[in-house]
Amino acid sequence: MKSQFIAKALTLIMIVIVVIGILGILISILASGFAFTGYLPERFVPSMEIPITVNNLNQYFDFSTLKDHYSDVELEMRGLNLELVPRSADNIEGWIYLFVAIYIAFYSYAAFLLYKILRSIAQGQAFDPAQYVRIRDLGIAVIVIELFHILIIPILGGLWSDLTNILPQGISTNFQLEIDFAVIFLGMIILVLSEIFRQGSHLKELEELTV
Repeated sequence: MKSQFIAKALTLIMIVIVVIGILGILISILASGFAFTGYLPERFVPSMEIPITVNNLNQYFDFSTLKDHYSDVELEMRGLNLELVPRSADNIEGWIYLFVAIYIAFYSYAAFLLYKILRSIAQGQAFDPAQYVRIRDLGIAVIVIELFHILIIPILGGLWSDLTNILPQGISTNFQLEIDFAVIFLGMIILVLSEIFRQGSHLKELEELTV
């Protein structure tokens, strides 16, 4: 009973997340349309954070004191971002809102699958035959979200390729592929779990036939 109560509570949370996700998709698509047509209000133009690398930074600092005690000293700065606000004529903000809509759609679909899974558990049908498909699709959705995240980096780098020509000397863009293997591994675990549910559902059907 307690597990079913928790499942019901989580089901309600998933419903709220899905509704918010749908609203987010609609707003992002609407904003993207306004941006591409040039009617996006200036206050809604999103700022962009471009990852950058500062080259030859060590030449501005004196490490003579440290070099008396260490054979090599270098200053390394990580996680630097250049925040920019594009002009309306560039249409970059339209692509940003479009990518946001796709991102939200993936997460909303994953939340919807979780809602279906939790609702079956709340109804005492954890080994429902359709449960295997839902869990499998959830695992695929998790992996696809991470793959989309991986692909979006070079896509954004292509959109801002002209930026490298106008950056101050000593600063370069740093669009590197960042693969979160933990997320992909999580998706694979969910896929394995879906197979366990499939076999459990099959065993339950055999048990019901033998009774």
